[in-house]
Amino acid sequence: MNTNISTNNAEENTPMSQVSMRKGFWFYFKHKGNDISVHGSGLTATETVYVNNHPVSIKRNFIHFISKHSFVHDGVSYDVEINVKGIFSKDRNMSVTLFADGELVNVETYAFKPNKGGLEFVKEDAWKIILAFSGLVAIGYFVGYFVGVYGTKFFMYLFN
Repeated sequence: MNTNISTNNAEENTPMSQVSMRKGFWFYFKHKGNDISVHGSGLTATETVYVNNHPVSIKRNFIHFISKHSFVHDGVSYDVEINVKGIFSKDRNMSVTLFADGELVNVETYAFKPNKGGLEFVKEDAWKIILAFSGLVAIGYFVGYFVGVYGTKFFMYLFN
């Protein structure tokens, strides 16, 4: 998977964002000695904001491309904004913005670089899904056939 991670300049922050289809996305920030991390699950659409490894805000976001989490920690009012842009175009990216007491702390952006046919991870996962589905259909067919044929014979034997 090709990635491009960029951050706005902030003295304590380093670019450490990660995104994958299986593990979801993770963005990391540091503010006033606190580790603030944001996790979003691609499978359950659950977004969780952690401060020092303790969840402080949890939301499910199925249909919106922008979501906002607000919480207070150590007397500081934090806002975390998650923004997904260009989901249906080649310029797909995801950014997480951290505000403390209304002032911008940092922005982390993760951009997906398209290859000639689209995004790499989409193609790879699509083939895995198609193969898994085909295998399950084949297994279901054979199990259903044998249960139908031999199950009927077994019950006819029991009740005759």
